[in-house]
This record gives sequence, structure tokens and C-alpha cells, in this order.
Amino acid sequence: SDFVMTLSALNINSKLNYKVDVKCFDTIDSTNSEAKRNSHKLTDTPLLFVADSQTAGRGRLGRSFYSQKDTGLYMSLMLKAKDDIKDIVCMTTAVSVCVTDAIKTLCGIDAKIKWVNDIYIDSKKVCGILCEAVTDETTSKIKGIIIGIGVNISTTDFPDELINIASSLGQAIDKNHLCALITDNIISMYENI
Repeated sequence: SDFVMTLSALNINSKLNYKVDVKCFDTIDSTNSEAKRNSHKLTDTPLLFVADSQTAGRGRLGRSFYSQKDTGLYMSLMLKAKDDIKDIVCMTTAVSVCVTDAIKTLCGIDAKIKWVNDIYIDSKKVCGILCEAVTDETTSKIKGIIIGIGVNISTTDFPDELINIASSLGQAIDKNHLCALITDNIISMYENI
């Protein structure tokens, strides 16, 4: 669609302030699931998985996240866990702030955070966040954190059950730029946590 530039690792990297290993997909089951499958590759360099559409996008409490092709940004950032990271809920809240800041910077829209992982504009959900821990199989220690974010950018065609509760940013923006801004905000926040 002409509405939003196609995602590309090259484009995202060119806008990032931090070194991030970016993997782009046309379609994927879920970027969080892909991050989990790659958790053995976790190093000090954050891994970012981005897709134009998801066939099995996931939300909190096992809910699904509607991920229409080409109209949204579906991303998961995987970071190496810090020794003192115990609270994924705090992480989710901090990430919500990172996302609303990026939306404000790029779109000039003041989005609101609804406890704990949804972002709203005009009382309708435009973004969902799902943070998950990756644990070491032998020690059960948290070794990584996966931050999944789904943003409806130009989605208008929602299923009936979402029509009254979901919306989108409704602006022609560069998805790569939004992705890079959100990623930079999260890494910067995480470094200073």
C-alpha cells in the first residue's frame, strides 16, 4: 500500500541510533514467537524482528492480536536480561511510555496508556504490547526479555468485534521510522533502568 513504506532492515538500521540486529519478514506467525525461536542467538546486541503481517499475533492472557497485512507495524525487540530484572510489568509500563513518545514525535498525537499494555487514541486501542521473559532451561534464570509491539497505522477494516474498540494512527507515516524510534526509545530506557 502507498500509505506506509514497506519495511526493510536497511531502512530501519539507517534510522537507528543503536546497533541492532534487524530481521524483516513479509508474513510471520508472530514476531514474539520468532524471537523465542531465536533466543539462543541472544548477545549484547539487541535482536529486532519485524513483520508486515502476522498470522497468529498474540496479546496478553493468550488473546490474539489482529494483524492485518501492510496496515500495521508488528515488531519484537529481544534484549539480554540484566541481573536485576525481575519485574516484567514495570518493563511493559516503561515500554508503553517509549511507544507513546515515538507516536508523539512522529505524528504529533498524544496517545494515552491504558493499564498496563494498551495504547489508546480517542478511547480506541491503536497498539498492544506483550513483554515476555526468556529463561535459561538449566538455571531457570531470566536471560532475555522479548518486547512485542503491534501498532495499527492505517488499519480501517477491523473485524466486527473490534470495530467499536480499535482504531489506528490514521496517518501516512514511514513504518521504518516509527520502528526505529520505538526501538531507540526502548534501548535508551533499558540502559538507564
